[in-house]
Amino acid sequence: MKKLYWFTGQAGAGKTVLAHRLKAELEKKNIDQSIDKKYVIIDGDDIRALYENKDYSIDGRMANVDFVQKLCLFLIKNKITPIVCMVSPFGEQREDFINENGGIEIYVYTTEIRGREHYHVEYFEKPDEMRNNVVYIDTTGLTVDESFGVIKNKLI
Repeated sequence: MKKLYWFTGQAGAGKTVLAHRLKAELEKKNIDQSIDKKYVIIDGDDIRALYENKDYSIDGRMANVDFVQKLCLFLIKNKITPIVCMVSPFGEQREDFINENGGIEIYVYTTEIRGREHYHVEYFEKPDEMRNNVVYIDTTGLTVDESFGVIKNKLI
């Protein structure tokens, strides 16, 4: 079982929906096995509201990811598995943290127009497909069930 799941990708790709599906599936699996395991969704939009960080500049985005990483460390220390879903555009910032904390990165992307394109980040850095702890999921033309099926086959 991973200590951390980190969904990344552009706004509107399906990160949050798939993160919630993963949480439900992990909880269901643990109930069936009588394991008391806790999972928490950390959504970038929710964190911006709590942290009051409305700065979408490079520095503002880095600060937001730093804050989430500190929150993840607190949760992991308390035996709670964070499931993060946020754009987090900087590859090295994500990769180092995920590697150091026994996590997996799930890169979610699409070519469909879904109404959140005004939040797209031109300087977004995709994860390296060659890393062992990265899952790529193209949600273009797929239902939520089909998209989650790809993730489930690779993670659970």
